[in-house]
Amino acid sequence: MKTEEDKSKEQGKVSNRYQSMGMSMGMCFGVAIGLAFGNLFSDHGTIGMCFGLPLGMLLGMVIGAAKDKKVNEQLAEKGYRITAINKIGEDNYEITVSDKDDNVKKIEIHHGDMEAQQFQIGDFVYIDEDGNMESVGTS
Repeated sequence: MKTEEDKSKEQGKVSNRYQSMGMSMGMCFGVAIGLAFGNLFSDHGTIGMCFGLPLGMLLGMVIGAAKDKKVNEQLAEKGYRITAINKIGEDNYEITVSDKDDNVKKIEIHHGDMEAQQFQIGDFVYIDEDGNMESVGTS
């Protein structure tokens, strides 16, 4: 059973991981596309870069914020947290997660996903429609 202190800590968790990642990726693509269009429409490609950088950053932030909104809604509603990690076989793990109401769900993931996400007991996670699990970077 969770104490009131545990529940209040969970309510303050929010993710802005995808917005930050989208901004970074948008800057990269924005510069590249801006340079290409700058060279296409004028003799100075750097003019296009000046417009491409902020536009790419803005688009990346908007797309990332939409994903963060979905993650934060699930975090507020369910608050999935890893309670156990068991290795099954050579390449698979069974991760047990529980929500705020102590409902338990078991998810099987591959060794590569485990290494990439670096799941640990106590981490908050996002579970998408297909049943895939992602670590939630919270602040």
